[in-house]
Amino acid sequence: MIVFLLTVSQSAKSVSFESDLALLKKHFAPIVLESGYSKLIVVGELQGRVMVSTFGDQHGQSIGWINRDYLKNEHLDYSSGAGGASRLYFGPETGPFSFFFKPNTTQTGDNVVVPDAFSSIPYDLVFQSKHYVKFNKEIKIQNYSGYEFEVEIEREIELFSRENINRQLGLVIPETISSVGFGVLTKITNRGKRKWSFSEGVPSIWELSAFEPSDKTTVVIPFRGKLRPLKDYFTPLEHSHLRVLDGRVYYKADANYLNKIGIAPENTLPVFGSYDAENNLLTIVKFQFDVKQQHYNIAFWNDKTIDPYEGDVINVFNDGLDADGKRFGSFYELESLSSAKALNDQESNHHFQNVFHFSGSKEHLNKVAVSLLGVSLATIENVFNK
Repeated sequence: MIVFLLTVSQSAKSVSFESDLALLKKHFAPIVLESGYSKLIVVGELQGRVMVSTFGDQHGQSIGWINRDYLKNEHLDYSSGAGGASRLYFGPETGPFSFFFKPNTTQTGDNVVVPDAFSSIPYDLVFQSKHYVKFNKEIKIQNYSGYEFEVEIEREIELFSRENINRQLGLVIPETISSVGFGVLTKITNRGKRKWSFSEGVPSIWELSAFEPSDKTTVVIPFRGKLRPLKDYFTPLEHSHLRVLDGRVYYKADANYLNKIGIAPENTLPVFGSYDAENNLLTIVKFQFDVKQQHYNIAFWNDKTIDPYEGDVINVFNDGLDADGKRFGSFYELESLSSAKALNDQESNHHFQNVFHFSGSKEHLNKVAVSLLGVSLATIENVFNK
């Protein structure tokens, strides 16, 4: 998660989907996808980014964190974070093959530069229907070692029907639960003249979903095998925000402690989520993962001893005050990365991340949590009381 100093934005707890749509129409041409009562806003000018979703009609509450104070003005500061419920970056974040630092600069927060491909270049609309949209863009992007990649990006966003949600999750969501789900599939193709090389750096597809925090939001990450020690991104891992119990990592996403955790490939299961007990909102993320792939780009700062391809698959970012007492925007993020592949000319790699939100009857919501995360809402809600 590349972080930037932001103006604290108005909370979505008091913002409707209709209000966010009106805001985005001031400077963009937002696309609204619809399926039944659920809706989704996508902005092509922001690289085919999913902004917010909602369960109900346009007067319903927005789900997702966007930087409303920034977005009410024209998008001119490309280093600012606009947020969004699903946005695209390329990994690695740091190290010799980073895409976020110019060659021959020191890799510090002050020198971070978000490439135009993920900040200022609009993606071209290829196809649009009521519940699906596809974008395309050919870009050139240079890494820290100076190698320039020629890449075609294809980005597909689908708002799922209730039947599709049931089918993908293997459940029958009862009518007592409101639901909205969407999927983002990104495909990258090597359009250069030669094969990509691990020795020069290989990009991975990095999908980041920003959401509103609360004092009672807990991320749940089921894992397999013996858990590899978690890295302390940015700040030390604290007992106040981290628990590891019964094959699950629990992480407090309250935006009150600047921190980040990651799950290694050998521990990864392709599902995780969060529960906001304050607002009775359950979020599930399912993503593409192949246990046979082992090359994952790092996002760990200031450690040159780490192999650049021994990175994590899942990342969770928690906002908080920095060393100067300033906040980055008051959000948390659920992120997944594709493996890095040394593609031949015209060869492709792809990655999907699907996001589902549920709210309603706590009894029925609990069954969804147990089915998908293997743990009850009561356990999630009380894990940090122990």
